[in-house]
Amino acid sequence: MENRAFDREYENAKRAAVRADRIEPRARSARYDRRTNRIVVELRNGASFMFPAELAEGLAGASPKDLADVQVTPSGAGLRWPSLDADLSLPNLLAGEFGSKRWMAKLGRNDRPEVTKEEPQRAGSRRRSKG
Repeated sequence: MENRAFDREYENAKRAAVRADRIEPRARSARYDRRTNRIVVELRNGASFMFPAELAEGLAGASPKDLADVQVTPSGAGLRWPSLDADLSLPNLLAGEFGSKRWMAKLGRNDRPEVTKEEPQRAGSRRRSKG
């Protein structure tokens, strides 16, 4: 009975991974651009983004040689710098989170605005401009 439960859990985990691969951002490649001092990430969907190395916890103050030693995790959901013992989550980076809460507070970036939905306007409540 225990093996059946494990098999079900394993199959559920595989399905969840396939779903995540379809909807979550995944990196295809990453590199360090020495000229701009930025990490450049190419996503599997064809988009790309970059960020200043100095913003990221574990990368700030690192040598160009160490920054160039960036690896994409097998899932594509993270970036790793073995020589710096630094790991960053791709979804967190895309959300503007470059490290721990303490790191973000040190950067003065702990005040990320919350995303709010705009209230739909009720019929007849629109303001009309005076021509």
